[in-house]
Amino acid sequence: MATLEKVLRAASTGDLSEVQRLLDIAGDDTEAYVNSAMLLSAEHGKTEVVLAMIHRGGDVHANQDDALLRAARGGRTATVDLLLNFCADLRSYSSDALAQAGRGGHTDTVRLMLERGADPHACSDRLLKITAQHGNIETTALLLSKCAYPPKTLTVVYGNARRKRLGGIMSLIDSFRNLEKLRARRLDGEPAAPPSVSPQSRGAHRL
Repeated sequence: MATLEKVLRAASTGDLSEVQRLLDIAGDDTEAYVNSAMLLSAEHGKTEVVLAMIHRGGDVHANQDDALLRAARGGRTATVDLLLNFCADLRSYSSDALAQAGRGGHTDTVRLMLERGADPHACSDRLLKITAQHGNIETTALLLSKCAYPPKTLTVVYGNARRKRLGGIMSLIDSFRNLEKLRARRLDGEPAAPPSVSPQSRGAHRL
């Protein structure tokens, strides 16, 4: 087996000592191997290996911050956090990384990226549409709580949820719309009491 294949196998399983041993004997190919090992270990959430590869000269921006995208896709929150600590660029692949994390239902990863500066409205609110279509209530609720203004896709998302009978998503959007109406009234100086929720109305829509 070629040395690169051995490096990648060790990186994917998190065998740091074997990765380091193989890199020590790789000679002129070490730099290319380091980046390859970093990308694969990020994909598999082997944070210790990712850190070691960075210390060996791995470029967190390689292939347009592909390590960040791979880690986000797999919901590797600790690895995403590490890459952001080493200045991985949220703007480079932020919308795609967010979308991948949201599609997989990785709410903690989405939350971390939003807290670190990712835009919940990126690509015309693409992420909200994706999470809602997959019926991911927790991530959808998180996104709506981070929105600075009503998402452009809100009506479309609601219509899709209605067709798919996703009552939980419809309830979230209804609550968001009620809060937006309340905010608008307050901005206009009109006193308004918070919308009440009766015990009968709590929970998902019944279609």
